[in-house]
Amino acid sequence: MSSCNCSRCGGDLPLQWNGPWGSGVWMELCPACDAGRPSAGTFIRRHPDRAKREPSGLRRLFQDWEAETMHAHGWARVEQPRLLRARRSAQAAPGRG
Repeated sequence: MSSCNCSRCGGDLPLQWNGPWGSGVWMELCPACDAGRPSAGTFIRRHPDRAKREPSGLRRLFQDWEAETMHAHGWARVEQPRLLRARRSAQAAPGRG
């Protein structure tokens, strides 16, 4: 297995990720470059422990890091409109068909 290196400092990356579909953003989590960013730093510190104890916590750490990184590239996460959520809930409700 080949190791991946940070495009900014050349250090080892514990995680790299192709950002949300259509964004074209390549995300790198680098302990040297990202430790001072709030969500990235938390993810770096907690990633190994949380993965073993609390998988749902790992998901939240990832989502926060992804949102922070995308924001740095000019993107913002938008909540689904209430009407659309209500329609999806009604379609998924048991006994409807």
